[in-house]
Amino acid sequence: MMDSPISCKQIFAAIDQHYTAVASANYHLNIVVSPDRVQLALLDKTRLSYIGVKEYESNSGHFYSFPELLDELENEEEWMRLNGLSRKVAFFSEKNLLVPPLFAQEIESDLLVKYHFTLEKDEELMRFNLQELDTELLHAVPKNLVKWAKNHTMDCFSLAQVFLQHAWHTKSKIRIYVLKNTLLLSIFNTRSLLFFNTFPFRTNEEAVYFVLFALQQNQIDPLKEEVEIGGEIEPGGELLSLMRKYILSVQIDENVQGYSLSKALQGNASYRYSPLYSLYHCA
Repeated sequence: MMDSPISCKQIFAAIDQHYTAVASANYHLNIVVSPDRVQLALLDKTRLSYIGVKEYESNSGHFYSFPELLDELENEEEWMRLNGLSRKVAFFSEKNLLVPPLFAQEIESDLLVKYHFTLEKDEELMRFNLQELDTELLHAVPKNLVKWAKNHTMDCFSLAQVFLQHAWHTKSKIRIYVLKNTLLLSIFNTRSLLFFNTFPFRTNEEAVYFVLFALQQNQIDPLKEEVEIGGEIEPGGELLSLMRKYILSVQIDENVQGYSLSKALQGNASYRYSPLYSLYHCA
């Protein structure tokens, strides 16, 4: 990587031996941009298989704070420069709100989010319709990131939207996804969404408390339920061990919606990047 004050560093890569840049017309690229990292997943549509994953973080600053980081990444990352492939981009932000579609249509979006989070001058409020869940997601993203994404594709999504659609399709009652120090939690009753929220945490104890409190608020006994978890977790790590102390069953979720994973992506990459894979199936 270039030695630059805004350079990016690769923190994970798993690539199948079948990958070749000359076959780029057969590929689809999923891109997830969160404040401090970018995740890429490459799908070979002819093999019906994901063949690679890469993850980058910035050496200094955040992608949300310094959009130049994305330009830097484009210069350095081969997959971002491949010709002829299709792309989808998803953003992750803690600033999101679920509302009934009719309610969202009749009341201005800025008023809906006013008491939930502050919309900064450089942010744009994006709207994503989750038809299966009969709800709409309002999501705040920096305007320059929206502009960057739309220069690459018109298929823009929210990571929260992808997470919820994946949970709905896999019929998970309680699902958790961990992205660095943020936890996403959804609770379903059959096919109806009871609860969704994101929670930034500083300690594993805070994360577990949030989950237990959300279950309690929804009259769910954690000693009688199974939870599926994915993302940045370690099978023998403290977070998982602590959850298993208070919840009947906490299983690592290795379900991948849609196409299969190459051998290079099995194991750690199968549960660490489940929303990244599911992005391709968002409509």
